[in-house]
Amino acid sequence: MEVFTLDNLSGTLEPKQVAPYGGYVSFWQNLRMGGVGSIKLLFKSGNREINHLLETLGSKRYANEHQMPFANFQILSEGLLLRIHAHQIFAIAMHLEEIQRVEITRRKNGGVVLFLNSSPTPIELLVQNLPAAKLIARYFRKRIFDFEVRVLK
Repeated sequence: MEVFTLDNLSGTLEPKQVAPYGGYVSFWQNLRMGGVGSIKLLFKSGNREINHLLETLGSKRYANEHQMPFANFQILSEGLLLRIHAHQIFAIAMHLEEIQRVEITRRKNGGVVLFLNSSPTPIELLVQNLPAAKLIARYFRKRIFDFEVRVLK
């Protein structure tokens, strides 16, 4: 797992930065998979490094829990990229093998928790409603992913 702070507004990483994760998915692979991007989620918490970056470099409006930065996933050839938009864009690149499982838990406010093998602290994301939780569950059931997806009620 690697954390990047992006200076550009597009949120894209340089090809050399995503090379260890197999690079970006080709246009044709993207079409065959039905897209590589996920719906927008709200970023709640992650490992110490990303939480520290958000607190120090992110917008001050995300300091309280009522204003959370939004995030989305992008599939890489051999990995997954999580972009977090908090005034400045942060990206977490991870190998697919690092992801232990995805648990989608129904709570009052909805919740998606992504567990990583390389981190004792899970990355926790929130969805707005149940239909959005179903969309993210379908996203993580694409053939490229070889980890367990559990929907807990």
